[in-house]
Amino acid sequence: YLYSIAGFVMFPDDFRNAESNEFHCQTVYQCFIFVMTSGVRAGGGIGDLLTERKYSQNAWLGRVAYDFSFFVIVIVCLLNIVSGIIIDTFAQLRDQREEILSDTQNRCFICHLDANAFDRRVEGGFEEHVKKQHNMWGYLYFMHHL
Repeated sequence: YLYSIAGFVMFPDDFRNAESNEFHCQTVYQCFIFVMTSGVRAGGGIGDLLTERKYSQNAWLGRVAYDFSFFVIVIVCLLNIVSGIIIDTFAQLRDQREEILSDTQNRCFICHLDANAFDRRVEGGFEEHVKKQHNMWGYLYFMHHL
């Protein structure tokens, strides 16, 4: 939002379409929409879409600072933060899935005891216990029967 206002106030003539010579921003709202949609999608930021300023023109340094700060703050930092959040969310989902899979393979569904306890104490171990004593499908059929 701040880049829309700064561009609208400080560089209104630079928000022109190079082909049709029409302004992209006639209101602050139009400027905001243009900066957020086109500026984020442009590879180099908002500076790729605005008319170029020559070194000899007024406010050249301000425009360079505007373009560069948009690129660094919005394109590099904010988009990397969003990407990091997405990647972290997928990592959490993967960890949850692995935890559930480990739990279903290494714990009894009925008594919730660890497989290692059965392997040390019960003849036939965990597999025997799950197949004979606490067969989850047998419990399911029993619950259905009731």
